[in-house]
Amino acid sequence: MLVFYQRVHSVKLSIIIVNYNVRYFIDQCLRSIELAVKPWEVETIVVDNNSSDQSVDLIEAKYPNVKLIVNKENAGFSVACNQGLKIAGGEYILFLNPDTILKEDSLVVPVEIMEKDKSIGAAGVKMVDGSGNYLPESKRGLPTPFVAFCKASGLSGLFPRSALFNQYHMGHLPADQNAAVEVLSGAFFLVRKKVLNEIGGGFDESFFMYGEDIDLSYRISLGGYQLYYVAETSIIHFKGESTKKVSFNYIRTFYKAMEIFADKHFTNSSLFFKWFLKVGIYIRALLSLLGTFIGGKGRMIADFILLYLGFVAGQLLLGQLIHGDKNYYPETLVLINLPIYAIVWVVFLYLFGYYSRYRSSMQTLLAVFFGGLFLVSLYGLMEAFFRSSRAVLLFSGLWTLIYVFLSRALYNFFKTRKWSFIAEHSPSLVLVGTKQEVLKALDILQFNQYKTGSHISISTEPTENEFFKGNISDIDDIVHAYQPSELIFCDSSMRYDTMMEIMALLGTEVKYRILTAEGDGLISSFSSRRSGELFSKQVVHRLSLGHVRWQKRLLDLIVSLVLLPILPVFFIFFRRRIQFLKDWIAVIFSAKTWVGYYPKGTNYTSLPNLRKSCLMNNQSDFTTAERVDKYNYHYSLDYSIREDLEIFLKTFLKNYL
Repeated sequence: MLVFYQRVHSVKLSIIIVNYNVRYFIDQCLRSIELAVKPWEVETIVVDNNSSDQSVDLIEAKYPNVKLIVNKENAGFSVACNQGLKIAGGEYILFLNPDTILKEDSLVVPVEIMEKDKSIGAAGVKMVDGSGNYLPESKRGLPTPFVAFCKASGLSGLFPRSALFNQYHMGHLPADQNAAVEVLSGAFFLVRKKVLNEIGGGFDESFFMYGEDIDLSYRISLGGYQLYYVAETSIIHFKGESTKKVSFNYIRTFYKAMEIFADKHFTNSSLFFKWFLKVGIYIRALLSLLGTFIGGKGRMIADFILLYLGFVAGQLLLGQLIHGDKNYYPETLVLINLPIYAIVWVVFLYLFGYYSRYRSSMQTLLAVFFGGLFLVSLYGLMEAFFRSSRAVLLFSGLWTLIYVFLSRALYNFFKTRKWSFIAEHSPSLVLVGTKQEVLKALDILQFNQYKTGSHISISTEPTENEFFKGNISDIDDIVHAYQPSELIFCDSSMRYDTMMEIMALLGTEVKYRILTAEGDGLISSFSSRRSGELFSKQVVHRLSLGHVRWQKRLLDLIVSLVLLPILPVFFIFFRRRIQFLKDWIAVIFSAKTWVGYYPKGTNYTSLPNLRKSCLMNNQSDFTTAERVDKYNYHYSLDYSIREDLEIFLKTFLKNYL
């Protein structure tokens, strides 16, 4: 561990920030600290947990007054906070997340409240995400067995304003009203150092993730002090409470944190507490898995069912209109042909990107056309017994065309109140700032291949330059007239208070991004349920690009379908036939990829996530982890379909024979 700092005397407030690979976010955070009103001496301590994104270099160069502790390994959040606490000299300690932005009064308001009321041991403030949405984790209740059960099972989300079911987020207390609470968020946790000394120190290091702020809050309340929620000021917290709240990993981690909390503070009732929590966990996990399923493959199944029902209704109608008998067509048509038709069209819709976030009408038309072409070819190869009606096949194509456009139009209308046949419009933009910085923001978006619609620019200063549609004093009228999807703050000199005032004025219908102070990145957070998003002009690995990952997935599916007719041959001649079958099924269901990273490397965290590889590029020079890391890095950076095919052809037989 390396420590770089200078002694500061008579410190009123020590700010402790734990950093791990969030270079662009912590830059904004430290800048907001510099701009915040501080009528007393303040020191800032950053503990870096072995980041690999040059954030340490940025802090040393740009913020020389920051006390910097550099760990040689990721010590974890609680350990790092306590490292900072050991060298903190302030009367007050603020544990602050690096993905936050302070208003000018975010420090002085809560400190002054605590100065006036000595019964307050710790305070937190109102938090909003990057789109101005209030974050409910700003104030919380103690996770007693029933409260934790309601949170884990999802009851708190069903009754968000209930004092009974949503005590976890204290939903009955107004977000804009100061109040005594039971638990404060670790994203902004202001506490008297005297109180920490009385209760035995800072965070409990046995908490890996989640729960450490709950434990500290509870210990402070046991020490006889109040915890106070301050709504008079606010901060932006880009990542919200977690990155994937609906994932099973989050649910499991939350349960583990509650289990540690129960063992520590509710020893006599911990068995009952654990049993009660487990019931809630299983309910929440089931709901989570169902939600994920419905949001993903469930859409395809729903489309299959509705297409099939339309086909069945169509053959009854055609039987009545053409032959005078609605039951004219044989049962084999309904039981065999029509399900095949529905499956084929859903598969082609999937292959042509119909279920992707950004799809076009042309992609959908091509999917229906080629699906129909495939079925016509298949129809000609069928036995005469199964070729019952070309009219029904033609109707099924017509119904598919109508259905895919009508169903998506209805879905988009209920979601956005706008009629649209495509998944999402390319967002229209309003950019606020100087011409130079607006152009930087547009350049970053283009570099990251972020598709946008039209855009206009608003100057932060009075101007008659034709580049701008107006200045910031007219922003309300301009935005309401233009109706943009996103607004980007591009002026590095703009006060964060001004940004938050604009966000409050325009509301949460508009999404917001902020150009970093260096002008080399755009940060945003559109939901408390998602992690903060970053666009930058750093080296981009091709495997991190959405369309490239889609091409790789499409290649996996095509290769798997080509192998399908010759599966029996493999079972006769292949020695590792069972492994091959497992791999083939895993690739079909997106659990594996045919070609990917070589195993036994040591640096996967800095690479785009990729499913486990079935085949290995067995090269003789893969003798050290360093060489493996180098190969994986270049595989991700310069990925090409051609290379995947070459590796597949070279290694396929060697791997399974």
